Amino acid sequence: MKANYILFIILFIQISIFVKAQSSVDFVYSSIPYKQYNLKTINGTSSDIKVASSACIAVVAIGQGGMMIIDNSFKSYYYQPPDKSFVQTIQITKDGSFIIAGMKGKIGIFMVNEKDFSVHAINEIANLSITIVDIQFSLNEEIMFIIGYLGILQWYDARNMTNIIKLGQLNFPLMVFYNGHISPNDNLFYIAADQDGILAFKMDKIQEKDSLKVNLTRILRKPALSSIVNFVIQSINSYAIAIDMWEGIFLLQNLNQLILVGDNVEDQNESIVKLIKLNITTSSQFLTSIGISSDDQFLYIGARSLGILIYNIQDALNPQFFQQIQLNGQSFSLGLSPKLNANSSNKFDNQYIYYCNSLSVFVFQKQLPQLFNYIPNLFNYQQSQLFIEGTSNYKWRCTISQNNKYFLGAFDKDGLSVFKIEVNSYSTQIPSKMQLQYQFDDALQQLVSTNNFKQFSSVDQIPWGFYVENIQFSKNGQYIYFTSTQYDLNIIAYRFRVIISDKGEYSFLFDKALQYDQVYYSEQMNLSEDELHAVMSYQVGIALVDIVQFEVISMQSNQDIIGNFCGAVLSHDKNHVLAVVRNVGLFIYDTSDMKNPQLINQWRTSGGETLLRSKTDKIIYLIDGFNGLVLLDSTQLPNIVVIGSITQNGWSNYISLTLDEKYGIISTTDSGTLTLIDLSDKQNLRIIMKSTIKSQSSTTSCVGISFLFSTNKYGVRLYNLQSQVLIHVERQILNESGVFLKMQSNQSFLIGLSYIIRFTSLYRKQNQIIYQIYYYNNMQLKSLPYWITIDQNQSDPNLQIVLNLVIPKESLDSQGISQSYLILVIQTCLLLDETSFIFNYEEVTTTSDESSLIFQFLKSNGYIDGQDCATSLFDSTQQQYLNIQKAFTGISIDPQRFSLIQQYVTETYKRSIIFNQFIFNIESSLQFNINNTAQIVSSVVKGVTVSLTLSNNSPFIFIQKLYPSLIVYFNEQLTQMKMQGSLEYINQALENKILYFDQRILEKNENYNQTSQVSIQIIDNVNYDLNLNFNISQQLPFLKLKSDIIKKKSIQDQINTQYPLAQLQIDSQFMIEFDQNTFQDPDSISLTYQILQQINGVYFPLSSDSFIKFDSSNLRIQGTPPSSYLFQTINLRFQATNGYTISFQDFQLKIYLMSFNYVLNILIQILGPLAFAVGFYKQRSIFLNIYFKNQTMYSTEIAYVNQTYRKKIAILDQDYNIATLFFQKFLKKISQSLQKATSLQKQQRSQILNKSKISNQQMNQQMNFFLENHNSNLNVKKQEIPVLEVQGTQVLLVNESQQTCLDKNLVDQKPNNKISQNLTKQETEHQDLQKYQIFKKNKTKYKDLQNFSSKFSQKSKQTKKQLEKSKDDTSCQNSNQNIFKKTETINEQNGQINQNIIQHNQNIEQQNTLVNQTFRENKSSYKESQQLSQKNNQQLKNTNQILQKSNENSCQNSPQLEFKRMETNNDQNEQINQIVETFCLQNVENKVFDFVSFLVKDADGSYNMERLFYLIMQQNLTVQLNMQSYKIQNYAKELQNQNSRFYYCLKAVVVRFLLENDKKTLNVYQQLKKNSLKTGEYLKNDWYKEYVKVIPTNELDQFGIPIAFSKTVLLGDSILQQLKLLQLIPNSLDIDLNEFNQIKKYEIDPFLLREVLFADALGLDFVNSKNIIKCYGESLHLKKNEVMSVEAFEKIEEGCCLFFRKFFNLQYKSLPISKYLSLPSWLSYNYKNGVIILEGIPAKLDINDYIIRIYDDIRFVCFQYHLQIKDNSFNDDIDQSNNQNNNNQSVDEFQNQIKKFSQNFEMLSVSQSPLLQTNQIIQSNQFSLSKEIQQSKIENSVNVAFDQSVKINYLNENQTNDDFVSEKNDEIDEKVNRSIGQLENKVSDLPHFKYCPQLKMPSFQNISMTDKNSLYFAQEQRRNPIDEI
Repeated sequence: MKANYILFIILFIQISIFVKAQSSVDFVYSSIPYKQYNLKTINGTSSDIKVASSACIAVVAIGQGGMMIIDNSFKSYYYQPPDKSFVQTIQITKDGSFIIAGMKGKIGIFMVNEKDFSVHAINEIANLSITIVDIQFSLNEEIMFIIGYLGILQWYDARNMTNIIKLGQLNFPLMVFYNGHISPNDNLFYIAADQDGILAFKMDKIQEKDSLKVNLTRILRKPALSSIVNFVIQSINSYAIAIDMWEGIFLLQNLNQLILVGDNVEDQNESIVKLIKLNITTSSQFLTSIGISSDDQFLYIGARSLGILIYNIQDALNPQFFQQIQLNGQSFSLGLSPKLNANSSNKFDNQYIYYCNSLSVFVFQKQLPQLFNYIPNLFNYQQSQLFIEGTSNYKWRCTISQNNKYFLGAFDKDGLSVFKIEVNSYSTQIPSKMQLQYQFDDALQQLVSTNNFKQFSSVDQIPWGFYVENIQFSKNGQYIYFTSTQYDLNIIAYRFRVIISDKGEYSFLFDKALQYDQVYYSEQMNLSEDELHAVMSYQVGIALVDIVQFEVISMQSNQDIIGNFCGAVLSHDKNHVLAVVRNVGLFIYDTSDMKNPQLINQWRTSGGETLLRSKTDKIIYLIDGFNGLVLLDSTQLPNIVVIGSITQNGWSNYISLTLDEKYGIISTTDSGTLTLIDLSDKQNLRIIMKSTIKSQSSTTSCVGISFLFSTNKYGVRLYNLQSQVLIHVERQILNESGVFLKMQSNQSFLIGLSYIIRFTSLYRKQNQIIYQIYYYNNMQLKSLPYWITIDQNQSDPNLQIVLNLVIPKESLDSQGISQSYLILVIQTCLLLDETSFIFNYEEVTTTSDESSLIFQFLKSNGYIDGQDCATSLFDSTQQQYLNIQKAFTGISIDPQRFSLIQQYVTETYKRSIIFNQFIFNIESSLQFNINNTAQIVSSVVKGVTVSLTLSNNSPFIFIQKLYPSLIVYFNEQLTQMKMQGSLEYINQALENKILYFDQRILEKNENYNQTSQVSIQIIDNVNYDLNLNFNISQQLPFLKLKSDIIKKKSIQDQINTQYPLAQLQIDSQFMIEFDQNTFQDPDSISLTYQILQQINGVYFPLSSDSFIKFDSSNLRIQGTPPSSYLFQTINLRFQATNGYTISFQDFQLKIYLMSFNYVLNILIQILGPLAFAVGFYKQRSIFLNIYFKNQTMYSTEIAYVNQTYRKKIAILDQDYNIATLFFQKFLKKISQSLQKATSLQKQQRSQILNKSKISNQQMNQQMNFFLENHNSNLNVKKQEIPVLEVQGTQVLLVNESQQTCLDKNLVDQKPNNKISQNLTKQETEHQDLQKYQIFKKNKTKYKDLQNFSSKFSQKSKQTKKQLEKSKDDTSCQNSNQNIFKKTETINEQNGQINQNIIQHNQNIEQQNTLVNQTFRENKSSYKESQQLSQKNNQQLKNTNQILQKSNENSCQNSPQLEFKRMETNNDQNEQINQIVETFCLQNVENKVFDFVSFLVKDADGSYNMERLFYLIMQQNLTVQLNMQSYKIQNYAKELQNQNSRFYYCLKAVVVRFLLENDKKTLNVYQQLKKNSLKTGEYLKNDWYKEYVKVIPTNELDQFGIPIAFSKTVLLGDSILQQLKLLQLIPNSLDIDLNEFNQIKKYEIDPFLLREVLFADALGLDFVNSKNIIKCYGESLHLKKNEVMSVEAFEKIEEGCCLFFRKFFNLQYKSLPISKYLSLPSWLSYNYKNGVIILEGIPAKLDINDYIIRIYDDIRFVCFQYHLQIKDNSFNDDIDQSNNQNNNNQSVDEFQNQIKKFSQNFEMLSVSQSPLLQTNQIIQSNQFSLSKEIQQSKIENSVNVAFDQSVKINYLNENQTNDDFVSEKNDEIDEKVNRSIGQLENKVSDLPHFKYCPQLKMPSFQNISMTDKNSLYFAQEQRRNPIDEI
């Protein structure tokens, strides 16, 4: 017996050591390199690596590449010796200061800079005739050993690295050395010597002063079996482990017993040292590198093609394989990082492995293992072992002793039974054992020692006191408590003392019985947390117990509750008791007074089984039957607060908890057996797995250290909770850069990302393989899904398995959850063979033959497969043992021995299959976190859709606004919004908050919900859609209630600042500008403004006839108070609204002031007779001139000697006022049409909604299709996309090309009523085109007509434009082939028309050429040319009509755009309504401004008025001004002439309207004006000159009439400079003048700004007719007959009373009148067609200062400016721009003189002759005169002069350099002078008439040389197209 006990102890110790070695794995090396250094790029090959033991710096010898240093932060540095020597071996000192490199024939010594790790050579040992293989130091680094390959050992004094001294050398010619090591005690030096094995040298040191002597004596030669190439020494010099290249790994034992002195020492030591081969086998036959951990616990071996093999050598003679790091290539060297510090534990010593092979240098890091053995593993239920103990069906409760050796069961009728247990589950063969040792005897009141259960004849004979349902240990394990019902003794419970022997044996001693008068049956007794009290549940109530005294304090009965109290527990603070009644529920008692407990709460759940109190949290576990598990908050009692819960199938009967309570195992009856629950998140309980054994349930369970017992009526089943196999797992994630990064152990998998999982076996046995991998899903083991694949290239069943994963959304358990488990189960197989069943134990032994019989039997019967793995044929849950009786057929065997063999074989067979579980979290990568305001929505994809929906009958609506870079949709009720776009911009929108509005502010509706919710749906097309609900009453960080409008500034204060006391003057225009920040919306919603006027106490909007006009865009009011309002106060209200809320301020205007004119008129009316008597009224202009002298003054102008000076002033009459009235009436009509169109579209949408049968799903699909095709255009503005609303959602109307067609049809289409009419007209036009073919016979070369026939040239260009437009329309037609149907006839006709148009255009050009030629041949026949040109003009008009008809046909079938020309007003209204409807389809806001902009803006942003003016002409507008009516038709010709006065006026009205609605450009305009006036360079009347250059010209239009306005050139550089100063554009911006249009990037319209500045320069603005000041810009707003005179005054430089003269505006004196003009003699005056032109060339004698004044009919000076004459002949620095202007003027002058010459010539030939009065005489004389002149030589003379001017227009830009100019000057002079002279002579020869004035020849002699050059090169001075008119 004693021998058996000793054998058991030894066996138990071996098993414990094995289990401990495996279960206490403190570290593992990552199989993923921490760092990798590729040496191929530097042509290096690593061969040796050494680590500085104190500095953790590694150095590597990399051959031809020199050496590499790896610092402690793993940064690498490379160094190559100066002579590029091959570095074979290397060494580094402990502190890393010096590196010693072994090279060919020498040793290099290098110093390392500790800061930058730079390397410097400081010494070398040269001329060594040895091949250096290793370098070593003594422990104190005083001695350096150099080992030579061919048996040479040298040693040096290394105390001074700069002065290395050789100390000695030993030669062994017949030996080969590989490397060496110093002994731990620093007195021996070992060498690996190939066949000679291990050599040991004793080291004797003698130090005399500074000199050192060292002698080495060999004391050991231990020969190798083959060839020892490397070795390591244990830290205490007890043994060494060496690599024999061919024989394996050997242990050299007893090194610490070496004899150091004596005779024959070497032989004695050889016999002392034992060479023992270790059980280390590898598939590689080439092992070279080796290392040992600093604690001597692990051995590291480098093996070729295998990598690094790590062994546990705690038992050096029995090494256990620990881990393999798989690497390819040859293994050269490895090194280990040193201990972290001397006091650190060994847990993380040797933190890094440095390894070099032929490919690279690697660094591998230690890490904590991820074995997942902390989670109970129920997958190995096939290894479970059933113990059939007792006969009770209700083995109700159990517990395990603290030493895990005893199982105590409360087995109902089997009483309290104590079993001694031996859990051998983690061995491979030995069965676990369970033996009854004690049983409670109620009669004896003792736990009686027994091997058998107490037997009763029948159940009725079992006394109540024998029944035990509950048992509990005290915390310290010194007592056990259990209930027992003994009516005769009044005992309800017992307490026994636990006696523990030194060997851990338990015995139990009766301590005390709990007695009470009222005895009831009790199921549970539960101690309080402090173990001072307890509560017992009994049939009808609870009992409170004092544990110290062990007596009942009180008993509470509840007779009205039907059911048994089956469990009770005290709360943590003992103030409450929770009790459960089976099938009823939970009851809570107040036990603050334990003598009087009171029932205070209950929860009837129809469940109720038992209760447990948490030992780690303030939680009560309620096992609630069919309701599963419920967690209650103990701190909230008596209130019932549920923290978390989970349900499952079956009746939950009990729960066992792990020590940390992170996991629980629920025992279930009726359905299932055991369920593993994750309790780590108490609010989110999750089921991990279910272990179900067929037809078996679990009554209760109890947990030991690594095992679990489960009871049922069949017995007690033992489960292993940990696997016998250790598998480490590592995970990597693929980042955005395509690199796999290491994951943390607690990191979850995210949907949509890619991963790698590596499973590596630790402590792998030789017969161990990874057999299968399963995916556990829906509580079943399944094959791997499609999204998990095995990487066959990296996987090895013996070592590791590598999986590739791309996590799909289907990996989640369902759509409603965002987190699930990914459970992978690896099945490991321990291969069985014929020796697997050899047992050599005390109780049973088997022979090898018996083992072979058993194996063959199992394999032949299908229990073992072809791979020698156990199959699933044997079900251990249904059969207790394998039936192997047939294996021993014919063999006599003892039945008891056979039974034991059967047990051992069954356990060996079951334990050959092991399951390891790996449980990972999978989370949705689509998350919505309201606590992270910077990134509320997170996803792995960039594009997401977020929908927000308000609940029905919600008082809230979303506010429509733009969200940057997002596509946003709202439904019609504004209760739903959808945002689509980049995740970044989605989060920006949510961070800035979504605005919503409470409608209850504006209206009262009782039907609104008081509590509203917002539903959020997030879609990223990778995860399941995320659906969330929030209560709006909460403070949601992504929603914001619309704030009220803030009043920032007082309206009345602003008025008082501009007009003191808010007093205005009658009959005087006022303008009040309000600050844009007067009202401010906190949410940046645009505001709209309105002015209301108080009438009879009520505020009404301003009426149309009010004198107050409000400009809502610019926030200003203006008007002219009439005299009827004098001394009145007007009450007004300034109202602002954002569409949701309204704010206002009231203010007053006081009409209290009178103007001077008004007072003057009153005086005149009162004193009229007296004033007339004294002539006061006639001289009123004197006073007016004095009063307004500064308001009509313009800046000083300069005229230069011998240069043409010209001044042009336009008299506008009432043209601008009339144009303004026309445009205002047009706007009013358009506004009405827009309102009608909007209303009509709403009706149509309503009809579409009623008739639509499209399902919501189809609509969503259409929406998705639209969005997928427009992902790249997220930044497109809403108004730029033509959209149509359908079902409250905006969808695309047409594509881009179709939209172009829509735009063109709106303005270019000239419609007909019917197609047949079109065909008839086209045939007529075709016949007209054929008539022009006759001109082809006289075809000549095309020459420029710009200077002589501008009319023809313009018409020709217009014809080309029409042709291009026709082609565009044709392409537009093609783009709409799929939308509009056309007939083949129309297509053919269009094609024919286009061809005819091209031919017709060519004919026109030919005729123009003919006219030009005729004109040059005979000046007298110009009349004929003019008639011919008029005919061509008519033909061009016909061509335009054809083009217009062609445009109609190109898109006439478009149902959206078709409209017809109507003659009546109703028809015209219908036409404009059709245009407006089409516009409304493209414009969401339907503003009048947008409509006008739509008509006038071209694609490039420039302004073209043709489309707008055409539409205005179609309206038959009529306006009244000054009691006169004006019709728009009367201005038709002027609107067709872009040089006409009315065209300019109407265009200016339009652009000023556009400016008022463009706030950004308006602000720029106002700032420019303000800044110009501020600088003071120009006066108030001509401030525009700072930005616009006005160039007066004498150009004539096609009728020979002077053009009314001067040319204007934009000074873009000045504007850009001012914009930078005003910080409206960046100062760093560098824009050329030609790129001025780029300012539109800053939301400034350059074209609009240009047009408005030009309008200001030309004086095109509204001037009230009642104003005295009528000058504006370069114009006068007077009637033509109101201009009295233009006079010049010479400045009075000397004289008396100059001050008074200046005060009365008399400092200038009148010039003498010459030719009825008071102007200087050199200055001519011309007033024609409403244009005043002052022109002349001053001479040097004319130098003076003048003032030029224009007087009206009352002698009021309405326009005046100073004119200075200067001589610039000696000024070299005159601005070049003046020369250019003069050059341009010279060209214009030359051309216009030619025109005048031609006109005068015509007048001479027609008007002045009395003989030529009839058409026949005129034609006859013209023909004869033409014939005569054609024969003369004047043809050459005229052609020379005019051809030179033609050449001006066709010079190449590249020929404008100065060299070219100088070469051509002489030639041009000669030709021009000769031609002019011949022309003058010829003219003098023409016939003269007596009564006609002499024809004045243009004065060409006055043209200077510079002007002549300018003639030639004028057109080369290119201007920006946007800068000129």
